[in-house]
Amino acid sequence: MDLAKLLGERLREIRTAQGLTQEDLQDRGMSYRYYQRIETGKVNLTLRSLERVASALNVTVWDLFERPDSRKKRTKKGKK
Repeated sequence: MDLAKLLGERLREIRTAQGLTQEDLQDRGMSYRYYQRIETGKVNLTLRSLERVASALNVTVWDLFERPDSRKKRTKKGKK
């Protein structure tokens, strides 16, 4: 699977976990049609666009690439 599709899947995970629709991002400064193309892996994002998406989702750029299971492992290690 290519990186754009993997990123799109991760964005969908983040967005749906927040209870947001693609249209909700319109109120956060993102064209929902553009965002829709990002989630489907049809857009090759620039770093500036990654920052805009992260801001619209209220997460860090790093969160866009981090798998939820890796976050749990890192948190558990830190607690030991």
